[in-house]
Amino acid sequence: MKEERELNMDDATPTKPLCTAHSQLAQRSDAGIPVACGGYAEIDAAHRLFYTPGATFQGVLEPHVSGTRERIARQAVALVVQHTTAVDQIWPGDIIHGEDLPGADGGRELFLQMMHAFTPDGVPMGTLLADMSFREPGSPDCAGRSRTGRAVSTGGEKESCRSLNMLRDLDKQAGLFPDTQLIFLGDGEFYIFDALSEPLRIGWIACPDRQPALLPDGDGVAASLHDHLLAQPVSCTQTFNVCGREATLAFEKDTRGRPRDSRRAVAEIRSATISLQPPGQTSAGLPAFTVNAVLVREAGTPAGGDPMEWILLTNLPVAGADQVRTLVGYYCARRMIKTFLRVLKLGCKTDEYGFEHIDQVAPCLAFYLIAAWRTLCVYSLGRSHPDIDCEAIFDPAEWNPVWMAFKKGAP
Repeated sequence: MKEERELNMDDATPTKPLCTAHSQLAQRSDAGIPVACGGYAEIDAAHRLFYTPGATFQGVLEPHVSGTRERIARQAVALVVQHTTAVDQIWPGDIIHGEDLPGADGGRELFLQMMHAFTPDGVPMGTLLADMSFREPGSPDCAGRSRTGRAVSTGGEKESCRSLNMLRDLDKQAGLFPDTQLIFLGDGEFYIFDALSEPLRIGWIACPDRQPALLPDGDGVAASLHDHLLAQPVSCTQTFNVCGREATLAFEKDTRGRPRDSRRAVAEIRSATISLQPPGQTSAGLPAFTVNAVLVREAGTPAGGDPMEWILLTNLPVAGADQVRTLVGYYCARRMIKTFLRVLKLGCKTDEYGFEHIDQVAPCLAFYLIAAWRTLCVYSLGRSHPDIDCEAIFDPAEWNPVWMAFKKGAP
């Protein structure tokens, strides 16, 4: 693949043996380095792939990002999903060496911030933006600080500032795709009034954890966003498959952590155009801005169960039932980022590599981002396009040996 043949090193390191090791590890992404490579020379090349000073996170990922841009340019609509996940590396020493990431000398919490592109039907197209960082001890987002204390902190001090910068970088890249509509899908924690009130060229959909405040009416009374949407007429209905789950805690207050059984649910969808009031702590002085809101609420919830319910905010149009259904379908594709992370962490086992130096963790994680994308892409295309030509994914050198092994003849 192009992503395997065009590794970008910052020094004069020969890349051909490293690309060979890259390809071997990709074919056995669920195995460790010795098992995946098999020979001493290959194992040595694989270790040099991660231990070479010129191998950086962005350098290893750059060919993949370039390929992702090419795939996005061929689509009419591309969904860019934002997510931040912890990398639970187990380090043998007490000190993590490395100077290229903030907090690398004093922190233990390593985080991967990324934006991964998907087609509207859930086929992954690759990582478009990614970055790594340490959460420093005593930072505003540390668990020891109260929610109020984090809220009154300035944006530049918080972890969410990195996601905000990535959103702005994504908006700058919109000009690279004149024939493609980029739609940003934020997670539950990504509701930053300062960012979403900016004039963005891309579309965006956010599902905030906490309800934003509406502008007060003429009597100075601000209605609840939930109550305001619930009072709107039903635009359309849609059927969903609700997955069952077990309780995460014995006593869970949040409905998202409570147990439930699998079922098919019929949801009523309402929409409205609303004006949001700026938060009082850090966004004082910003003007209110108008946005579209969508309420998806299950009808006929089983007795004793919690209704499935979302509130989505967006700058996309919601004038008719078709537009509302399309918007909800776009946000449903966000679930694929969870599948991608399962492939990355459980399939590629990225949390089990105990590197001593952050400069080795970074290229390793970048490489397995590529391997996880390819694995999930094969799975997704196999389900959505079962009759697709295999050379859309595999090189002849990859599929010919498989054909000969199973068919007992030349392809």
